[in-house]
Amino acid sequence: MRILNKSYIQFILTGTLAFSTQISLAGPPTCLALFEQHNSGVQGFFFDQAKPLAMTMIGDLKQLVDEGKNDYRIKGKESTYSQPLTLIVASGSTAETTFSVDASLRGQTSVDAMPFPKLKVKGKGLPTLKLITHGWETDGKDLVGNGMLASPKAVYREASVYELLESLNFPLAKSQRALITYKDTSTNYVTTQPALILETTGDAAKRLGGDEVDPLQITKAQKKKLASSTWATLSALTEVMIGNWDFDLPYGKDALAGIHNISAITLKSGEILPLMEDFNMSSAVTGFVTANPHIQADFHPDKPPLFRSMLFNLLLAKSQLTVSNFKQAVAFFASKKEVLLKAVEKADVDSDGRENIRAHVITFFEILTPPYQNETLPK
Repeated sequence: MRILNKSYIQFILTGTLAFSTQISLAGPPTCLALFEQHNSGVQGFFFDQAKPLAMTMIGDLKQLVDEGKNDYRIKGKESTYSQPLTLIVASGSTAETTFSVDASLRGQTSVDAMPFPKLKVKGKGLPTLKLITHGWETDGKDLVGNGMLASPKAVYREASVYELLESLNFPLAKSQRALITYKDTSTNYVTTQPALILETTGDAAKRLGGDEVDPLQITKAQKKKLASSTWATLSALTEVMIGNWDFDLPYGKDALAGIHNISAITLKSGEILPLMEDFNMSSAVTGFVTANPHIQADFHPDKPPLFRSMLFNLLLAKSQLTVSNFKQAVAFFASKKEVLLKAVEKADVDSDGRENIRAHVITFFEILTPPYQNETLPK
């Protein structure tokens, strides 16, 4: 395990990290500039807007879902819907722009569990967009589909988690809140629901000056390089903070772990960065703590479930790291406590969602203090 490098020490002290490619996470190019460069004729832009982007999707949406779910059952992967949809995009500063787009369902769990799964849309004149949809039109609080919250509230809660990480200047895909009006031409059903737009990993890689790494083609050498990355350590501890159990990432001693719900890009310098994503099963979004089955009954039995689960997962992450690596990561987060709490207060999210995210942040900083951080993983 390598000791954290000089650039990481700079990041600890200043909050910015300059790569050898001269990219600064404190001031990357905007997505608007990226899309103007790669997509001539784009009207308006899809990210970096203060208010939710207004969009309208028109087409045979019932057939889109039925055909997509059937293809997933048969092929086990996404396939493009046979008929194009109309996507109308508007913002406060631009006129409406109409695109003809191809759409596909994405995410195996989303397709299996959600009546209206997550989507991917692409068309001439606009970037490929990943859409986190409302999924359900109920405001119930039951967990379905391996731990997702069956409520449209989950969309903006997940958006708030992305914004929380953005406040730390983490390398991430760009995200943008949206309100989408769906008009089903086959049933005449109309509904307006919250959504979250995500930049594709390929576009994020271009913006950060690198190339996307195919998680199915990643080599052992690349995994080892990723595992030694400062960002891998920070990502692992961040997953602890948001209560996310639905991910795999090579980091520390676990250099050959798989990659799941984490994207990766390689920079021109050869460094490999993880891009955290897909937080819909995290307890910061759902409000339900999924306890590690290995937690013993005598492990801090007087503490709430969130504390017990979070501390256990922190100690699990710590067991994979060198002492120096762990201490420097803890020092980084300790310097960002006020930044994170301000991001929580700023978040546009339902009141229960805000209280839940705040509880995660506060509990995270509690377990980072002695004596808790000095504990070892129970046998």
